Amino acid sequence: MRKKDRKNINFLKLIPERNIDFEEGENGKITLILEKTKNPIIKAIISFFNKSQYFRIHLDQKGSFIWKLVDGEKNMEDIISALKENFGEEEKLLDRLKLFFIQLEKSKFIRFKNLADPEVKK
Repeated sequence: MRKKDRKNINFLKLIPERNIDFEEGENGKITLILEKTKNPIIKAIISFFNKSQYFRIHLDQKGSFIWKLVDGEKNMEDIISALKENFGEEEKLLDRLKLFFIQLEKSKFIRFKNLADPEVKK
């Protein structure tokens, strides 16, 4: 989402969906799995040196909780309600969640499924 477009969006109506693979550990925490490259030559070089083909990004308790809610069905309002229910009221929760999801989107870890829908526009 481009910065100028964000001003006209009702953030609470956005529906995020996952764009990358992940795994859940025994402790319930999520690890995002991001392929280092799609280039087959570079992949071969990485394999030759017995290095991992993937970056692993470990989320904390709240990040893992949020990631599990990102299912392509729940909108941001639903996610905020679930966060409040499980972690209690938090100062500036909406602002922090916006920043978190904007970063996830910039990194292409998620996309907003309904960004073009008229109901999302203010």
